[in-house]
Amino acid sequence: MNGVANGAHLKLHTFIALKSKDTNESRDYFGISPIEDYISKMVFTHNNYITLPTMADKKTWYAISGVNLFHDLVSKTKAVDVFTEDGLQTEYQQLSDYRLSDSTIEAFYNYLVSEFNAINDYFANKHIVE
Repeated sequence: MNGVANGAHLKLHTFIALKSKDTNESRDYFGISPIEDYISKMVFTHNNYITLPTMADKKTWYAISGVNLFHDLVSKTKAVDVFTEDGLQTEYQQLSDYRLSDSTIEAFYNYLVSEFNAINDYFANKHIVE
């Protein structure tokens, strides 16, 4: 949520229909296949949209933009900066286990610290609330 904290705006988008470029026709949510639904939501997610759950009896679904999502791959390598004769180079070291990138681990660490601080703040001010 760093983007939101730095002044980015959240926007709610409504998916109403899927339009075909070939036939210039569109189909609502009940008219598309499960594969089209899945691929549409994958593309939205890849483009930093958070897709909300689709209600079974609705012909629309919603997505939120304004937040940068993680696009990491789980990998058995780690990028390490190494000084060489040519200057600073990035090398990839093989690891024995799969891991997320340092930026993803740091983001989850920051989430944990934020939640911990919120709980501490609640208990520190609990007497005011009661």
